Amino acid sequence: MPKAREQVLVHQTDLPNCILRFPAVLGPKDYRRFHRWLQPILRGDVELHIQDGWAGWRWTHGFAEDVAEAVVAAVTNSASAGRIYNVGESHAPTMMERLTEFARVAGWYGKIIEVPAPELPETDRMLYDFSHHIVFDTARIRTELGYKEVIPRELALARTLEYERATGS
Repeated sequence: MPKAREQVLVHQTDLPNCILRFPAVLGPKDYRRFHRWLQPILRGDVELHIQDGWAGWRWTHGFAEDVAEAVVAAVTNSASAGRIYNVGESHAPTMMERLTEFARVAGWYGKIIEVPAPELPETDRMLYDFSHHIVFDTARIRTELGYKEVIPRELALARTLEYERATGS
């Protein structure tokens, strides 16, 4: 939402409101944005090839139940009126670090290898500019509303893997 619209909304007084800027959400029934990388891990493939620029990229994510907790925190706390909050994890790991976390939780000991896009199948190439991260500072919602994740990170990753395993390819 453009910032000008956000400012109009938070300054209106007829109905108290706040704006929550959501991260990329992961977990059961999510968009399955990690599908192409989690399936080889779950199959037990020996190697997983990932695009080199993407490997070092950071993007703030949030587990679905934790994002829902942020909504509850905002709705039930009158201090949120007229405020704008970024929602998501307190630290955004690189995509390589995130996949390494998934691999560890899955018990996978294969090798994740960064390769240039041309070395990947055409369907796995991402033609985006990964030189700019999408990282949110979530300190305000944590400080002002006392928001914190309700699902331990390991469990969030395990639940995401379970869903991916159940839904398959």
